[in-house]
Amino acid sequence: MQQRFLYLWLTHWKTDCHRIDMPETGDDTPQTASSPQREPVVITRADHKGVLVCGSNKAAQSRGLAPGMSLAEARSIYPALRDLPEQPDLYERHLARLIRAMDRYSPWVARDRFLQEADHNHTGDAGLWLEITGGSHLFGGESALLALVLRDVKSRGYAGRAAIADTAGAAWGAARCHPAALADQRILSLPRDHDIAAGFPISALRLAEQTRVTLFRLGLKHLGDITPMPRANITTRLGPEVLQRLDQFYGRLPEHLNFNLPDRPWLIRRSFGEPLGDAANLAITVESMVTELCNNLAQENLGLRRIILRCVRVDGHTHTITLGTGSPCQSAQHVLRLLSEKMPRCRYWFWHRTGDCLRPVGRTCGLSPVAP
Repeated sequence: MQQRFLYLWLTHWKTDCHRIDMPETGDDTPQTASSPQREPVVITRADHKGVLVCGSNKAAQSRGLAPGMSLAEARSIYPALRDLPEQPDLYERHLARLIRAMDRYSPWVARDRFLQEADHNHTGDAGLWLEITGGSHLFGGESALLALVLRDVKSRGYAGRAAIADTAGAAWGAARCHPAALADQRILSLPRDHDIAAGFPISALRLAEQTRVTLFRLGLKHLGDITPMPRANITTRLGPEVLQRLDQFYGRLPEHLNFNLPDRPWLIRRSFGEPLGDAANLAITVESMVTELCNNLAQENLGLRRIILRCVRVDGHTHTITLGTGSPCQSAQHVLRLLSEKMPRCRYWFWHRTGDCLRPVGRTCGLSPVAP
């Protein structure tokens, strides 16, 4: 099954967080187009370069006040500008709350770490990836899911844009650069939409600022300008970063996201001095672990959505079984029934405790649910 990623771009993240906690800072997401625009607000940070703008609302951006400029320069453009000091703890609290809300649409939610790097942490925005592979039909399709996520985000007071694509990098670029005017049209499927992706600017590749400047000076302004070029020439002139990001965009290289996991590791592990000699011992071990796990979840009033069973054999090889549930589950019988479908030799032992001796399995066995 082709992977699908939804990227949620929180365009005015820092100013939105301040506005929600302090409504007097103004609302830069008016309910109607005819509503009056609120006062310009910027977020500032003091460092060795002075006081810099590291975030701005829509009203400030419309007056040419861009993140990265000094506060003195911003005041020379708009003297009545209102500035607020940066509060990382406030943004972290809001982001953790939003991640928990996005768990409704996918148990796999990852923060956009790229925006926290040195060259990009002054932009004042934020982003989240949701892996929605095989789950969009539960919400009426990808277009309906996009609209639902954006409506949920805006109801919480955050401005945002979203896109869906085959890779995390393509979804990131589509959310920012897709020419579609409507949110439900920011859906990219490669290679079918290669012509659309070729028109994306270089900034869609998440490159360092210096690399983007170099590409622009060479006249390479769009993805379509890079893809036909010999790969060796790109690496020699610009280093490996451009090709790495380009391959991640088109899915030729995997990209590992740091998905948000629960603070408590819901892991049950069993180790044995001797190998488990038959399916009966394996089935009894798995049943005891599943029962213990589900009892722990029931005490916390939680349910699992994805569970992984990993067995390590005496020769070091690992056998992994992964299964998911349509809704949060804490029933051991239901989990064992799902596991029996992928462990046919242990199926009857889960229920009848009868069976014949089978091949050796291993010394260790571990079971862990993901994102309960």
